[in-house]
Amino acid sequence: MPGSSLALLISPRHKVIHHDGREVPDPTKNKAVMKELGKWWALLKDKRFFLLVPVMVGFNWNGTYLGIYLTRYFSVRARALGALSSGVAATAANIVWGYVYDIKAISRPTLAKSTWVIFSVIMLTLFSW
Repeated sequence: MPGSSLALLISPRHKVIHHDGREVPDPTKNKAVMKELGKWWALLKDKRFFLLVPVMVGFNWNGTYLGIYLTRYFSVRARALGALSSGVAATAANIVWGYVYDIKAISRPTLAKSTWVIFSVIMLTLFSW
């Protein structure tokens, strides 16, 4: 399987070194399902989580609309090119945002808030267009 070979590139947890010296916990131990469900429930009750809802709905709705639009007006080859180009664009955007989030000049809370505003404006602009 092509996907299983990617796991061989991941460093073993005993070789991972955090800048603050903490160790990576072993994911195979302490598999308490109820404990994880409690963590999910606590996350869903946090009101900051609901700030992500407009972004998630926007990206989901945009993908559905784009799929219907491409199916209606374009050939199979054009849709394949669209899928390839959107994947390449998404990869490039992830690399750029990863670089932006690694910049130490701007604090993380300020960067997170400004990113939320930028994504929300982009989604609202797309919907209004």
